[in-house]
Amino acid sequence: MTKDTKADAHVGTGLHIDGSAPKGSAGALYTNIASLGGRSLDLAIVATDWTSDVATIQFRTASIGVDLIPVANTTIDDGAAQFKFIYLDHETHKPVEVNGYYTFNDIDWGQSIGLTSDVWSHIDHMYVPTNKTILQYLKTDAGAFVFEPESSVGTGDDDPTSQVTFLYSGITGMDMLFTSAGDARTHLGKFNTTSTVDYSKSVALGSLKDVHIRSSSAYFGYTAYKPLRTSTVPPAKTVSDSDEKKVQENTLDSADETNTWQITQVIPNEYPEFYYSEAYLTDNIDPAWTVNSLKITNENGADVTSWFNSLGAGNNYKLAATAAKLKSADFYGHTYTFTFNAKLKKGYDLSKYLVNGVYTFTNQGTFTTDTGTKPTSTVTTLLKEEQLTLHKVDDAGKALSGVKFALADTEANAKGGKYLKKDAEGNVVYPSDSNYSASLADYTGTTDASGNVTWKGLSAAKNTSHVYYYVELQTTGDHQLLTCIGSVKASADGGTTSVTNKTKVHLPDTGSAERLYLQLAALLVSMLAVTAGLGVLKIRKQQN
Repeated sequence: MTKDTKADAHVGTGLHIDGSAPKGSAGALYTNIASLGGRSLDLAIVATDWTSDVATIQFRTASIGVDLIPVANTTIDDGAAQFKFIYLDHETHKPVEVNGYYTFNDIDWGQSIGLTSDVWSHIDHMYVPTNKTILQYLKTDAGAFVFEPESSVGTGDDDPTSQVTFLYSGITGMDMLFTSAGDARTHLGKFNTTSTVDYSKSVALGSLKDVHIRSSSAYFGYTAYKPLRTSTVPPAKTVSDSDEKKVQENTLDSADETNTWQITQVIPNEYPEFYYSEAYLTDNIDPAWTVNSLKITNENGADVTSWFNSLGAGNNYKLAATAAKLKSADFYGHTYTFTFNAKLKKGYDLSKYLVNGVYTFTNQGTFTTDTGTKPTSTVTTLLKEEQLTLHKVDDAGKALSGVKFALADTEANAKGGKYLKKDAEGNVVYPSDSNYSASLADYTGTTDASGNVTWKGLSAAKNTSHVYYYVELQTTGDHQLLTCIGSVKASADGGTTSVTNKTKVHLPDTGSAERLYLQLAALLVSMLAVTAGLGVLKIRKQQN
């Protein structure tokens, strides 16, 4: 069962696994708890082993936390359990390597947190939020421990005196031991190994039930709070279109296709004394684009666009969190996604973006808080020039060479003789271009020995339909000239379209040219004779 951390408001209830459940394949999945490179992350917490006096392990649903519940009519004084924390890509469900921090809270009444030596090698720093902490630290060959030594001090769940924060790097997960009391060294390194963990079953197994925590249970929590202000988290940027999603480089099928930029920004949980006085996104989108929509959402997809003021002008965006939200706890501990949907402007001169037959557009943004400004990655959008090929054949399928064609971008232009042209530099000029002139040479083509003729350098930006119209200007002597206008579609890889010419109709063979002339002369003489005879007959009738 997958459980969203925000789905249940009852802190005292949760998902349960029975103490007899399979070890290493029982746990809970907390969804959308973090972001990495613009992709949402889940956290699987799998119970890999536990002592026999643990009857039930409860995973809280309103927060990330675990309770050890003892066997009936006993206390949990000596209970212990080991867990595997695994970060997973929310879409692929595969482990991902992350850098970040763990903050464990409510370590009191003699409880302890233990980290194996392998995990400890990835810990860069350890912090406590106050010099009044009740916790102590111990390093051994088996690992490291943070514990409350007196066994008689209790605190609230969010009391800073019982919290500890570990900053880590380069890990996909963490093995963590939790003991309710006693010496944690008794268990660390002796529990079930993580090689048996099946994180794909990150569900609550066994006798699933929703019960309230007994007062004798032992609890630890995992929170996004930390004892120091967080430096600005680097924002992540991706680009998408109709068939390429959340990539660093995409290629548009046409200039009329929607291009989507997304910037994902993590705003960590902060204590009130660390709240920001400013938090804003800047993104200067190239003027070649028309931004048709802008939306800001949180990690759950809720629309929070109204939480930000738009302070920029035109395509120069500055989206700043409102003063009221900066002072509000509900602004923190979330991941915000800024989504821009845009299309290239119709008729906009894109010549400066054309490099080696490809229109290239780049984009980068920044995010600023009190602790500094961090840039996004630079994403790239490509729009390739197009081409097309006509393959000329006769009605027997034989390739025809020497057939000349002109090309137009609309059927009306083809009928009116307004063909594509070329300027002195060899660039294709369209009738819609300001430099289109009758003095420019038509962009014509003549079939080669294979019957092929190709037009290159066609603009997907100037003709978003990709459809062109060809007109046959000249054919071979023994074939009929095409009088109809044909259509063909251009593409980046240049498809080929066959065009057929019919052979001319010839008079039947009747001998030599001289014989033909004699036959025609004889026919003419006989016709004259008949006419003359009729005339004589008419005169004679008149005389009678």
